[in-house]
Amino acid sequence: MTRWIVIASWLVASAVSAQTTSYDDLVQSRFVHCAFYKSYDIDRATGDRIMVEGRSDTLTHFQRIDDRHARQITTRIAGSRNVAVLRTSRYLHFVDDLGGFYLLTTIYACLDRDARTGTCVTYGAMQSRHFDSRVLFDPDTVYESIRDVSEPGFCDHSFIGVREAARELGLVAENGVQVRITGNVALNTEEMVTVARGAVLGIAFSLAAVGILLWTALRSAHLVVSAVLALLVSLIWTAGFAAAAVGHVNVVSVTFAVLIIGLGVDFGIHFGMRYAELVRADGDHGEALAEASRSVGVSLVLCGITTAMGFYVFVPT
Repeated sequence: MTRWIVIASWLVASAVSAQTTSYDDLVQSRFVHCAFYKSYDIDRATGDRIMVEGRSDTLTHFQRIDDRHARQITTRIAGSRNVAVLRTSRYLHFVDDLGGFYLLTTIYACLDRDARTGTCVTYGAMQSRHFDSRVLFDPDTVYESIRDVSEPGFCDHSFIGVREAARELGLVAENGVQVRITGNVALNTEEMVTVARGAVLGIAFSLAAVGILLWTALRSAHLVVSAVLALLVSLIWTAGFAAAAVGHVNVVSVTFAVLIIGLGVDFGIHFGMRYAELVRADGDHGEALAEASRSVGVSLVLCGITTAMGFYVFVPT
């Protein structure tokens, strides 16, 4: 069932809520899942600004949270990263330092509480990207200065303590009982973990397999290293384009890295084998490099353009 999170009623009181919201349960949770949107939807019946669960543009997952650090998995970046946790009197910030470029996730208020226990289960959040290094020591000021241009979202921790409670009650496999967690938060968490693990393992395995194939074909350490370096550069360029043009990846689109390695190595093999052939015939490395560029370079560029066009099918994902 689609769930709407209404914004209008608590936007006005967000400043007061930020001062009184306790983030203890959130920090103590083993898993926190957040969804962010490029913009709000509008409820046609009431005119309220809303966020529709399941239609988010970016997903971010935090685990192993303590007073200073957390482990972050996000569809913006392949793999998992350690991020700083900065807790102030008003907000809870997660800061990912990407070499002077910062991904800031700020939790600012409680949106929804459990009717029975009063525990906050859904928090209002904002996510932004910027170059302001003040975020490391004065995150409140940075957040408030860019709040209006940040991406809105929400965070929840619906299955806080479920496994611990099951063990305390004896609901374990040894007693013939299995407790499983399902629902949107659990499924999104599994998706995030799959993205992180799958991307890293897939890239590592693909590069290893390609390295063996290149050595078998070329029998030259210099050519193998050159081809692998070219693949790594293409991965970096493609990831940069995806971050700038799309902004996030998911389980489907993250596979582009493995495809680039598998398809891109063909160009290195063609060029490398032509270069090696010319070197064996003439012995002049400079002339062999120039002639290889003239003879197969143009066709490889055309093939590269058509291959790049094919990767645009990942944009809708």
